[in-house]
Amino acid sequence: EQQNEIHTTKVSETQTKVKKRKRESRDDEESNNSEDLSKSVSLFSKRNKKPRCTSDGIKEEQENFEECENIFLPIMSKLKVDNLTDSAAQKYLTEINAEIDKLTPPFIKAYQIGLLIKHVRKQFNRNVHLKQLCRQITKEMKRLFIEKDALVPEGFNPKRKRHDVKG
Repeated sequence: EQQNEIHTTKVSETQTKVKKRKRESRDDEESNNSEDLSKSVSLFSKRNKKPRCTSDGIKEEQENFEECENIFLPIMSKLKVDNLTDSAAQKYLTEINAEIDKLTPPFIKAYQIGLLIKHVRKQFNRNVHLKQLCRQITKEMKRLFIEKDALVPEGFNPKRKRHDVKG
């Protein structure tokens, strides 16, 4: 009987130790999670701050804007033609899709390329492939806008070189 009591006591002590270890490891995980969360919050807030308005940053952003003008404005003007065929629209949308990574938020805002894509999507609503291509371009533009908007220098106002196409 005495041995049974000793064994039972040892088992309950072991169980208590195991429970205590589990509690401690859970507490450690929670503190690590809260540290990770605070790190990610600070990283997020740093990421969302606009870069300083330096002349180099503005100059670089203007160059990117002008590159977008050179690439996308000719394609956009072709997409605005009244008698646009399905094959021509597909060709121009594919050209946009191929160069889409070069788009910048200031260009998207200034020339409203998203509205043009929406117009083309509605115009060719009967063509499932074109409709899907337009949706893909729109989705990618949104992703790029969100990703790159934080990188645009604060107070940057693009200087348009070409005024022949308005969104």
